[in-house]
Amino acid sequence: GTLKVEESSLLRREGALRFETQHRTRDGALLEVEVSARYLTSGPPRVISFVRDIRERKRAERAVEESRERFQMLFDNMAAGGIIYEAVEGGKDFLIRDLNASAQKMGKVHRESALGKKVTEVFPGVGEMGLLEVFRDVWQTGEAKDHPLTRYRDHRVDQWVENHVTRLPSGLVVAVYQDTSEERRSQLALRESEDKYKKLVENSLTGIYIDQG
Repeated sequence: GTLKVEESSLLRREGALRFETQHRTRDGALLEVEVSARYLTSGPPRVISFVRDIRERKRAERAVEESRERFQMLFDNMAAGGIIYEAVEGGKDFLIRDLNASAQKMGKVHRESALGKKVTEVFPGVGEMGLLEVFRDVWQTGEAKDHPLTRYRDHRVDQWVENHVTRLPSGLVVAVYQDTSEERRSQLALRESEDKYKKLVENSLTGIYIDQG
């Protein structure tokens, strides 16, 4: 194919040019190609162009983009809380790059106010609960880890959560977590009730008879 007017002008000005375009073959098919052109001024001015077929690369790029879109859709709509982090300061801290609606609701935080901030600023209790160290391990090793049910507290929330942490090929760290506070409170209430019943039985002066049927 021939260079467009604007491309020809840029090539003469810069001396070299690389761009992507479509090239129609003799049978009418359109190919995605990358053109590398040089403008030579030694001797009669002339242009030398190299054309490379980039169909496979473009297909791979589209597949990656589709995969990214599917991941984003799943991430945004899942019931569990999800937060994406980027390591900073050599893994000392992590910036919040994205968080889904569930994470905003559980953490009582707005997306706009959290994006770009350090996790230690938005969730100051993350170090005390041991989760920050898990982020560092996963970021360094690339091996996914589970952080067991642990109590998290800060000035906004007091909840019991369990986390699954993994690293994406891009190096970003993703934490997916469940708020099991209600379940935990029910367990504690049941245990407290059982303890009270046990004490009642042990301290009863008159005795208690339980009919097993």
